[in-house]
Amino acid sequence: MSVLLETTSPPRCPPRWTTPRSLERRTLGPRVAQVAAPLGLGTQADESQGQLRPGQRLICYTDGLVEARNAAGEFLDRACFEEVAAGGTLPEALDHLVELVGRHAEGRHDDDLALLGLEYAPTG
Repeated sequence: MSVLLETTSPPRCPPRWTTPRSLERRTLGPRVAQVAAPLGLGTQADESQGQLRPGQRLICYTDGLVEARNAAGEFLDRACFEEVAAGGTLPEALDHLVELVGRHAEGRHDDDLALLGLEYAPTG
């Protein structure tokens, strides 16, 4: 059982398809195709399509997450992002991502940050 999802995002903010660490299955990455950009996303956007299986997550985010910099000008480490996104419950993971950005930017984060998390949890 799975759900087919299609997303469109700017190239620098592709959605993250993850499986919580509590599940042993590996997540297969989405198929990515080039499409025309929706209004406000610049000249090009990426469209992805993938199967969301029970227990898997899709996290969409704005550039405020991936472009957060510390005092040395370094971007947030994507490996840290991946680890946090796969941990705990979905609400906990989203809260921890916001906390991660705050710690990394040492309180100097001045960009907007929006997160949308989906987790497939069928009943029955």
